[in-house]
Amino acid sequence: MPLLEPPWHPSCSSARRTFARTLSQGAGLIGNWRKYGLLALFFLALWGGPGQALATQITAWQLAREGQATRLIFNADAPLDYQVELSDPQTVVLHLPGVSQAPVMPAELKNDPLIRWVEVQPTSKGLDLVIHTKGPGLTVLPFYEAANRRLTLELGGPPSQQVSVPTPAPAAA
Repeated sequence: MPLLEPPWHPSCSSARRTFARTLSQGAGLIGNWRKYGLLALFFLALWGGPGQALATQITAWQLAREGQATRLIFNADAPLDYQVELSDPQTVVLHLPGVSQAPVMPAELKNDPLIRWVEVQPTSKGLDLVIHTKGPGLTVLPFYEAANRRLTLELGGPPSQQVSVPTPAPAAA
């Protein structure tokens, strides 16, 4: 009698046949997982993959006035990456890479004394918020609260006045 008999051999016990059947069914399941897993990957690639579904969104943005400053407050559903650029004296560009969508602008924006208008420009990397101000020379300060996923962009009034301080005369010896 050979050491390893095929499961269909008459001298093979029913326990060995059951074990062999279980092994062959398991191999079939592994093959099915491979086949259906590849099919799922194919459909994910057609759909656009997880990159589009996982893009950051600005969930809300508010406008707050305090003294001579205007604050634009952006809340997001994921951590924000940002960059502030002054493209000219009256234009501030807030680059938001990885952001796919921004909600409607606050209505109070029309009555703000510092901001003329805001444009939302989609780019290949995300969104750009282009803020056109009513006058040149504003102070721009970004603050990011990572725990709350909140970005505050403070646009200040005209820069503080420059005061020249006379240098003291040398002391006579």
